[in-house]
Amino acid sequence: MKAKNGEPLSILKNVVTALRLDPKISACFAFDEMQARPMLMRALPDEPDLAAPRPVVDTDISVLECYLQSEGLRGIGEGVTTRGMAMRASERSFNPVRDYLNGLRWDGTSRLAGWLGRYLGASRSPYIDAIGIMFLIALVARIRRPGVKADHMLVLEGAQGAKKSTACAVLAGAWFSDALPDIRQGKDASIHLAGKWLIEVAEMSAMGKADHAALKAFITRTHERYRPPYGKFEVDQPRQCIFIGTTNASVYLRDESGGRRFWPVGVGAIDIDALARDRDQLFAEAVVRFEAGDPWWPDATFEREHIAPEQDARFEEDAWEANLAKFLDEQPGSVLVGDVARDALFIATSRLGRAEQTRITAAMTRLGWTRQKKDRRGNIPWARATK
Repeated sequence: MKAKNGEPLSILKNVVTALRLDPKISACFAFDEMQARPMLMRALPDEPDLAAPRPVVDTDISVLECYLQSEGLRGIGEGVTTRGMAMRASERSFNPVRDYLNGLRWDGTSRLAGWLGRYLGASRSPYIDAIGIMFLIALVARIRRPGVKADHMLVLEGAQGAKKSTACAVLAGAWFSDALPDIRQGKDASIHLAGKWLIEVAEMSAMGKADHAALKAFITRTHERYRPPYGKFEVDQPRQCIFIGTTNASVYLRDESGGRRFWPVGVGAIDIDALARDRDQLFAEAVVRFEAGDPWWPDATFEREHIAPEQDARFEEDAWEANLAKFLDEQPGSVLVGDVARDALFIATSRLGRAEQTRITAAMTRLGWTRQKKDRRGNIPWARATK
């Protein structure tokens, strides 16, 4: 659009038109859906060549503004230049992880079922094979369908120096992070997730019960809602990442309900070179399985028969549990929590609070007892779980 004197108007429409049609700048900007930010894809006119695409910085806007002014848009300023750049970048959106996955071609050799054993030295079992498959399919699912539910977290157990973190970094490449901020401190963790595909939660054994509860709530979210730094509007960003834990301990789960989200894996000798060699084929097969509709979550039977026993072995034993186990073994039928507290632990009804009840029922659950429906008196009995 031009003024009456024939000069182009310094308006947003003309900035966007220039960014679309001028071959010197039309391919300079794009929007990275993983990082949720505009990227400089190639050098602007008269600027040094780029070694690789990088996030747009303030000086890029200044260089673009100078170029547009030299091309006739004399009155434009930083604001309209920035808005024009953002519009052009959004027209050229891309997702580098999605592009990576789309470019893979599976060679037909099955590797997924045994990858935790073959590359990470885990002892193979139906449990290890199944969670290994589900974990890699979940990584694909979060890219193909951002924000999809992926509530479970693999936890790699092994001695310090076992290369657990290195294996994670090899698996996710440039989209790996081992620097997750405190998940309870505002929006820092939400911002950190941008651009990440796999995020390590280190030192699980150092977490207290409150930390485990907070982690459970954090990893089960599907979206991040926050206002970016210097942003005008709040964003609702669907998650594209998966979390993986690492620990040097063999007993580290504390929160009964939250602990059910974790899939423990004892690692052995980790073969980093083999993992790096076959990484593309692992994900190529995971893509095929995802497209075939394979689930990345366990059914109730598998969870009960295979996953729960592995989790139970990682729970810190409660000091009350031995007395409870002895008492419950002697009970022919169902029991009430109040009776268990009184007769097994000698806790008077007047001293039985919510914390004590929660502790007792968590131990009873680990011992194979389940909550039943209310009886006619309004009591809630517990009974041995049926096989």
